[in-house]
Amino acid sequence: MSTPAIGKRNWRQVIAATVSYSAWVAAVFVLAQLVVVAVLVLIEALNIDTSAVSENVFNLSIGAISYVVMAVLTIGVPKWLYGKLTTLSEVGLQRSINWLDIALAAAGIVTYFVLSVVLISLASQLLPWFDVQQAQETGVSEPQRGFELALVFALFVVVAPFVEELIFRGYLYGKLRARQVPFWLAALVVSALFGAAHGQWNVAVDTFALSLVMCAAREVSGSLWPAILMHAMKNGLAFYLLFVNPILIQGVM
Repeated sequence: MSTPAIGKRNWRQVIAATVSYSAWVAAVFVLAQLVVVAVLVLIEALNIDTSAVSENVFNLSIGAISYVVMAVLTIGVPKWLYGKLTTLSEVGLQRSINWLDIALAAAGIVTYFVLSVVLISLASQLLPWFDVQQAQETGVSEPQRGFELALVFALFVVVAPFVEELIFRGYLYGKLRARQVPFWLAALVVSALFGAAHGQWNVAVDTFALSLVMCAAREVSGSLWPAILMHAMKNGLAFYLLFVNPILIQGVM
């Protein structure tokens, strides 16, 4: 997915594209949260009784709505405004998954773990407020075995990796590279936004490292599948450690 060399006369366009597409993705996250707030206000205004479902199921449902809204906004609004639909090729989904994607994802996840350890170590030394042990807020508390656990898996390991990859390494990265933004700049911008979207400093640094590797995988393969697989593997491990066998984390800490 290489792009032509960038001359001096093109840098203004590169910067404009970087700022505009990055601002749009950031706006998508804000708009999605506003939609969620509107849904919650509507539920309260209509006095809808939600006591029939558990707090976890309710929060997971709201999370699913948020992801659907983000995906629709990212792809749908530009189509509505400019009349041009984002293609499968632009987001890296122009072909089906293959064995090379799986191998690249496996190598990438190992690279990510090493890079994450290095960056977190540096952040711990350079940033006085950085708390490597801060627990990540998931909105889910001790899900019951069975239905709730299946919902957590579906949202965190299937839906979240696909939608977040579609937005960041798919739409944003694809649009930036298509407009001659160099790989290093596109990867840094995408990864910085991806980390910021996760809020907490320790999670942001970790996801920044993950995103850098996933951007490289997208660049090498020309496909979004390796990044989706890496994201699903990372979230799958977190799902196991947080909800299936948390004793392992407690034993380490």
